[in-house]
Amino acid sequence: MSSENARKRKSEHIIAAVSPSVAQGDNAAQHQSMTMMDEMKAMVVRMQDEMDRRLSKIDELEDKCQSMQSDMDLQRDEMDYTKSTLKLLTKSKNWEYSAPSIPSSHWTELG
Repeated sequence: MSSENARKRKSEHIIAAVSPSVAQGDNAAQHQSMTMMDEMKAMVVRMQDEMDRRLSKIDELEDKCQSMQSDMDLQRDEMDYTKSTLKLLTKSKNWEYSAPSIPSSHWTELG
């Protein structure tokens, strides 16, 4: 029986010796796992920031596009008005100079 007690003490001693290293290994694995999780969380945050930045840029470009579309519509309206005016003038062929004639006294006064 004493050999059995000796074996029991020896196995308890071995378990006690191994347990801290196993616990340490668990700690190291847990630490590595936590580090990887932290890195993944940081990566998700960076990706979210990048996505937010790109969405903001898209909104900015859409606003600019809308503004340019409005400007283009105004220019198109002005161009249409100019075309219709030109058509009317060409159709009536009223190209006569319509300013009043300058009296000859004006020229004699200037000398």
